[in-house]
Amino acid sequence: MDRNWVSFLNKKLDRCKIKSLPDRQAVYLVATLPCKTEPDKRKQQQIPTGLKASDLSTPDKAKELAFRLDEELSIGTFSWSNWSKDKIATKKGSAPRDSILFSELCEAVEARFDAHYPGEPKAGAGIYTAKYKPTISLFSKLYGSADLGAICQVIQEIESPSSRQNIGSIVSVTLDHMGLKWDKQPLFDAKKGYNKDQLNEKDIPGDDELLAIWHSIKDPRWKWVHGMSMAFGTRPSELLSVEFEEEVINVMTYKTKSKPYLREAWALPDEWIEELDLREIHKPTCSRLNIARQYSDYMDRNKLKHWPLYNLRHAYAIRSLVQGIEVSTAARLMGHSESTHKKHYQLWIDKKHMRAMRERQRDKFKRA
Repeated sequence: MDRNWVSFLNKKLDRCKIKSLPDRQAVYLVATLPCKTEPDKRKQQQIPTGLKASDLSTPDKAKELAFRLDEELSIGTFSWSNWSKDKIATKKGSAPRDSILFSELCEAVEARFDAHYPGEPKAGAGIYTAKYKPTISLFSKLYGSADLGAICQVIQEIESPSSRQNIGSIVSVTLDHMGLKWDKQPLFDAKKGYNKDQLNEKDIPGDDELLAIWHSIKDPRWKWVHGMSMAFGTRPSELLSVEFEEEVINVMTYKTKSKPYLREAWALPDEWIEELDLREIHKPTCSRLNIARQYSDYMDRNKLKHWPLYNLRHAYAIRSLVQGIEVSTAARLMGHSESTHKKHYQLWIDKKHMRAMRERQRDKFKRA
C-alpha cells in the first residue's frame, strides 16, 4: 500500500486511522472502541479489514471502510456486531449499497462524462464546464460517505434554480452510470427546489407552535438545534460551525460556485438567545449534511410533533418581513440574495401577516 496515500487519508479521518503491517501484509482500522466484554469501558483497539497491503484494490476498499467507521463513531452508532468478519466482507462485496463516498461520486461524474462524450474538450465553453465541472467542484469539498438523503440535502441548498437543476441531473445520470438502483424520487424533488406552487401558509409554523415543540424536546443536542434554527434561521448544515460573538453568531456558509465563507446572523427575536439558553452550545456529533435527517429521526423515534428544520428557516424569513426588517438586511442575515428572498418569501404573506405588519408599522402611515 502507498504509504503517502495512507498518511493523506488519515489526515481526513477524525476518530479512526488506517494502519498497515507490511511484514504480515495486513491492513487494520485503529480507533478507541468499547470493550467487547465491558461495553462501558473504551480503549484503543484494532479491526482487521481482511485486506492485503499488496492488492491494488486495497486503497479504495480501505478508504470506504475507514470513512464508514469514522462516521459511525461520530454519530454514536458503532456496534461490534456490524464489524464482524462476515459483515466487513459483505460491505466489500457486491451487496446493494445504500451509500457512497463523496470522492467516489466525483470520480464517477468524471467517468460518466468520459464515457458519454469521448473526445469532448474539458476547457472552454461546453457541457463539461457548464454542468460536470460545477458538480465535481461542489462534492469535492466534502468527504466521507453519504446516502441519497445527504446528497439531496447538498443539492437542495443550492440557491440558483438552474445550478440546482443541472447538478441534480448530473448526479442522476452518474448514479445510473455507477449501476446504483436507488429510488431517485427524492433527488428529483431536491433538484426542483422551491417553486411558487409549493409556497403555502400551512408550511410556515407559528412561533407559539415552535416554542411548544422546543419545550417537548429532552435531548439537549436536538433542543439546541431546534432553538438555533428557529431563532437565527440558519441552514441545518451551518449549525456545526456556530460561534457566538456577544449578541450575534458567525456561521460557515457553503455555496455552489464559491468557497465556503463566514457570515453573521442575528436572532429574531433577540430575547430567544437567553430564553432558550442558546449560548449553552450542544452540537450533535454527526456530519453537517446529516443534521436535518438525524433531527427528524430523533423526533420520529420519540413520537414528537415537528417540522423539517428548513421550515423553521422559512418561519424566520416570514417573521423578518412581518417585523418590517428591510429585505436587503433580512436576505444578508439568511445568507442568500435579495432577489431570492423576495421570490421565495413575499409570496407567503397573507392577510394575517399583513394585519400584523400594519400594527407594527402603523406610525409610518400617519401624517408627519
